[in-house]
Amino acid sequence: MRVTAIGWFWVIAGIVKATTLTFYLYSLRGQLPDAHETALALSSAPSWFAQSVSFAFGHLEAFGAFWVTLGVFMVFAGASVLRGRSWARLGLELVCWVGLFEAPFVAACLYFTGRTFSFYDLPATDRLATQVFKGIWTCAGWLTVYVVALVFLRDTVIRSWVARAEAAQREA
Repeated sequence: MRVTAIGWFWVIAGIVKATTLTFYLYSLRGQLPDAHETALALSSAPSWFAQSVSFAFGHLEAFGAFWVTLGVFMVFAGASVLRGRSWARLGLELVCWVGLFEAPFVAACLYFTGRTFSFYDLPATDRLATQVFKGIWTCAGWLTVYVVALVFLRDTVIRSWVARAEAAQREA
């Protein structure tokens, strides 16, 4: 029962990751038409930070492609957990461990970006700051998912079930 729930959880989580984060990035891209106001806001930030934000904004499609790919992997691995493939549990555990570092890092970057933009009373930067701050909640949600999923993936019941399923497949 637990293994089935975990497998379906990852299938759904992968679909959600692939769709919602991509839509978020494209909505963020829609807030960037006034590059002059955005550049003005970034000019007061430290140069390393301004360059990082400019790089991130310039590569939103690449980040979207990465998250779609990660979401597809999560769906495939979740389905593979249902089939008892041991690599799938390890792959999903790796996704969780990376996510435990990635989600707070991205949330901190979004917070400082939004804070920098909120210092200016410009319509473009206000819209962008609002959209950026929404991403912090997304990071918090995914951090929660990673923590909860990691607890279940490391559970001895799950590990032993996957090991028995893998052994049974080798014998067949």
